[in-house]
Amino acid sequence: MTARDKHSLVESDRIERMRRAIETMEPGLYAIFERIRFQDMDYARIASELGITIEEVERGFALALTHIDRVFERDP
Repeated sequence: MTARDKHSLVESDRIERMRRAIETMEPGLYAIFERIRFQDMDYARIASELGITIEEVERGFALALTHIDRVFERDP
């Protein structure tokens, strides 16, 4: 197996773990995560759009990242 093949396997594994993390994330946390990471929205706009406070957006994003981290730790 070449170094390139190994790299491809590692990347495929990371993508699969991220998919699992996103699929198992609570909908409210995903709504926040998706807007921050994929739509590049700021916290105030997300709070307004979702009808929550900026502090709840901050907390939700932290929880989403913690969830992803746990999935990566659980499924090495």
